[in-house]
Amino acid sequence: MWVVEEGTLAFLAVNDAAVEHYGYSQKEFRAMTIRDIRPREDGPALLEMSSAPKGGRIQNAGILRHRKKDGTIIHAGVVWRPLTFESRLARLVLAKDVTEQKLASEQLRVSAEQLHELAGRLHLVREEERTRIARELHDQLGQTLTAIKLDISWVAGKLPQGETRLTEKIQSVLDVADSTIALVRKIAAELRPLALDLGLLSAIEWQAQEFQARTGMECELKLPQQDVALDENRLSAVFRILQEALTNVARHSGASRTCILLEKHPRDLILEVRDNGRGLLADPMSCESLGLMGMRERALFVGGELSFHSNPGEGTVVRARIPFTLE
Repeated sequence: MWVVEEGTLAFLAVNDAAVEHYGYSQKEFRAMTIRDIRPREDGPALLEMSSAPKGGRIQNAGILRHRKKDGTIIHAGVVWRPLTFESRLARLVLAKDVTEQKLASEQLRVSAEQLHELAGRLHLVREEERTRIARELHDQLGQTLTAIKLDISWVAGKLPQGETRLTEKIQSVLDVADSTIALVRKIAAELRPLALDLGLLSAIEWQAQEFQARTGMECELKLPQQDVALDENRLSAVFRILQEALTNVARHSGASRTCILLEKHPRDLILEVRDNGRGLLADPMSCESLGLMGMRERALFVGGELSFHSNPGEGTVVRARIPFTLE
C-alpha cells in the first residue's frame, strides 16, 4: 500500500509490506514515482491511469506490471481511491501480487488450447481412418463378396436337374452372401456415407432419410438451393455434428418432429437441428456428455462454435456456426 501525489504520481508514503515485497527502502521509495516501478513499454497504460476520471469512489486499475528493485517483473492487481494527504491531492493505492495466479491462468489457457487442438486432431485422424476403412469395405470386400456370389450362381447353374438338396443349400449360401453384402454396405455407409462424396446437401438428405426410416419421426429439411463448397475437414465436421445431434434427438428428446436447417452466409455456414421434444432440464453445456463435448470440439477445431437452446417442454435447438476459413 502506498500514497502517491496526484499528477506527479510521486510516492508520498509506503507501508512496510511494499518495502519488503519490492525491495526498495522507504527513502528510495520517497525519491521515486510510480513510473520508476513500471516497465518502460507500459508507458501508455500509465498515462491512461494518470488521467483516469476523478471521484470519491474506489477505482479499479486492473492487472498492471510492476518491476521490483532486482528487476523482477510481477503482475499486480491495483485499486485506488482519491484522498487528501498532507494538504495535497493524492491517491491511496493498494496493490496485490497476482503473478502466480496469472501464470497459472495462462498455463490453464495454453493447456485448454492444446487439448482443443488434440481433440481436433483425434477427430481428424479418426475421420481419415473411417474413410479408409469404409472404402476398403465397399471396394475390396464388397467386390470380393460379389465375385463369390457370382461363382456360386455359376455353380448352381451347372447342377443337374433333380439335385434338390444341393439347390436348396446353394440358395441358402446365396442368401447369406446377399445379407453379408448388404451388411458390408451398411457398415461402410455408417463409417462414411458415399453421399458425402456428392456434397453436403446430398449427405444431409441421405442422413435425414436414414433418420426417418430408423425412428419413424418426421424430419423437415430447409436447405439452400445450391450446394455448399467445403473442404474435407469442414464437410466432416458439419456432417458429424448433424449425426450426433440427430442421435441425441432419437435417444433423449421424445420428439415427434425434427427440423434440419442449413443457411449459407457470406463468411460462415449455420446448421441448426430443432426438435419439439421434452427439452433439457439442465444446461447442456454443463452436462458430462461425450456426444455434446464431441460436437463442440469438432466445431472449435475448424474455427466455429456450437450453442444449445432448450427449455423443459419446448424442445431443443442445436446450432453450429462453421466459418469458411479460419478466423
